[in-house]
Order: sequence, then C-alpha cells, then structure tokens
Amino acid sequence: MSPAQWLVVGVMLSGLCLIVWALKRQAAIMKSGAASTSRGSGTDHKAHGEMQDLTRELIAELDRKSASLETQLREADAKIKALKTASQAAPAQDPVKARVYQLADQGASALDIAKATGLPTGQVELMLGLRRIGG
Repeated sequence: MSPAQWLVVGVMLSGLCLIVWALKRQAAIMKSGAASTSRGSGTDHKAHGEMQDLTRELIAELDRKSASLETQLREADAKIKALKTASQAAPAQDPVKARVYQLADQGASALDIAKATGLPTGQVELMLGLRRIGG
C-alpha cells in the first residue's frame, strides 16, 4: 500500500473513532436522562439534540476529508503513472553513456572504458554503478 493510501486509512479510522466516541457519549447522556425521573426536562432533550447535531457534523466532516483525500490519492497515482511512463519511454540516452554501456557489455573494465572515452574513471564507475541499481 502506498503512503497516501495509508494516510486515507488512518484518517478514516480516526473519523470512525470520533463517531464511536460521540455515539457512546450520546448513549451515556441518554442513559443518564432515562435514569432521572420523567420530569420532561428540556435540558436533557437539548443535550440529546446537541449530540445528534455534533454526530452529524462529525460524519459530514469525515466525508468531506475522505473525499478530498481520495481525490488527492487519485491525482498522486496519476502523476506516479505518468512519471513511470515518461521514465520508461526515455531510452534516448546521450551517446557517451551509450558508449560506456556498450563497452561494459563487451566486458571492458572501468579503466579501459575511461581510456576509450576520455572520461574520468570515477565517472565511468559511477555511471556503471547507477546502471546496476536502475538509476
């Protein structure tokens, strides 16, 4: 899973935890209201209404953030795909690099390649090392 996907999962889990917390708090308020006598207190109804409003706001905020993260994730995936495509479609390398690789493929040492191309030995070694690791 990519870091962006882990971020989406983390945000969603955080939102879920907030919703569970709000629902538990709402249940506790309702329980304490039910435990008290049936006085018909407007305070209990007001608190219950406020908790419902808070829960709705939290869910709406979570939905907005989730949608935003999903959009950003799609954009990031598209950019990654474009970069991969561009890097794979760019085999047109400079002629010096091509000559170094050709000589290396023929079994020439870095010192021999440096002499044949006029490049410093360190640069030849660096080019060959980067080639090995895919850079």
